Amino acid sequence: MKKPRIGLVYSPWLGGSGTLATELTLELHKRGYFAKTISFSRPFRMKTRDLPFAKVGSLNYPLFPSSLYQPALTEKIVETVLADNLDIIHAHYLIPFGSSAIEAREILKRLGKKVKVIITVHGTDIIRLGETNSYLAGYLLKAADVVTAVSEDLALRAAKLIKPKSGSIRVVPNFVNETFFDVTPSVKLRKRIAPNGEKIIVHMSNLRPIKRVNDIIKAFIKINKKTPTKLVFVGDKGVFEKVGTISRRFKAFKDIVVEGKTTTPQKYWAIADLAIQASSYESFSLVLLEAAAAGVPAVSTRVGGVPDVVLDKKTGYLVKVGDIDALATYSIKILADDNLAKELGRNAIEHAKSYSNEEIFPIFESLYQSLFRLEKIKV
Repeated sequence: MKKPRIGLVYSPWLGGSGTLATELTLELHKRGYFAKTISFSRPFRMKTRDLPFAKVGSLNYPLFPSSLYQPALTEKIVETVLADNLDIIHAHYLIPFGSSAIEAREILKRLGKKVKVIITVHGTDIIRLGETNSYLAGYLLKAADVVTAVSEDLALRAAKLIKPKSGSIRVVPNFVNETFFDVTPSVKLRKRIAPNGEKIIVHMSNLRPIKRVNDIIKAFIKINKKTPTKLVFVGDKGVFEKVGTISRRFKAFKDIVVEGKTTTPQKYWAIADLAIQASSYESFSLVLLEAAAAGVPAVSTRVGGVPDVVLDKKTGYLVKVGDIDALATYSIKILADDNLAKELGRNAIEHAKSYSNEEIFPIFESLYQSLFRLEKIKV
């Protein structure tokens, strides 16, 4: 079976869209596809530097207050499609990546080269950028050859931007690779973070305001009074300095550990007793899926696609946004009961298996093959 040649356009930074796109790129290579990343730097989570990569520059001109990224991205997509004879462009995030992909497709059409465009929407590209740029977002969602969303909730939100409504947005959830199902705890790392045998709570994210970091800190202050605990933030230390200032006013700050960005999140889930999240919105939450695969129960806000990942009272607990007391109460409940924690952890692993790369990647593969063969797409 001849395989399409694919270009993937996405953010290389820490975050769900970049993480999923990187894992998808790695999976494509593992299965014998030619897949080239097109981005402004090498993906943060792609450890090897041997994979095909096209670096996007920027256009600087004194007339404008900042550099123009999108024209440079469009140009690089066109250049890469022609140089590598790509068949499909898969853009992760609606604006600017999807926008540039659609623009590049139209340029290529004039040059006599046909290429198909898949856009995967991930969350804030719809609820923030999409809602404030609704005409552009609606156009892109209709113009793409295929649009996928990482959850049913996000697909419904995206569909509202299509006026008049036409076509459908396919739900293809995030997936977790096999390495998260077989984690080995590092005694050294656990000892460094919790030298006196404290329980370990982990929050892993880009630490942006939507993650409501201060809600997590306020809940932790309550948790820490009940049981010896360490709270570990894994993300951008510089961002934490801006959003986590509340912690400096409490003694609990000595029990808060801020780690930097990591390419091996498995090592933190391997030592975690609990995953915690307080976001005002999550389209899916790949982070909580990776935690579940490692057998870590979770307490999270009930938003967006999170209920697909965290099964309330079965793999963890879900609370309302801003309900700090509930966030703390359920965390304490899990940390105080080893049998409960183990049961939730076992359930989490079983649930995460339905989102493994072996289960989800074939859906992407069928989309690629259908587009390549110009067949009717079915998911």
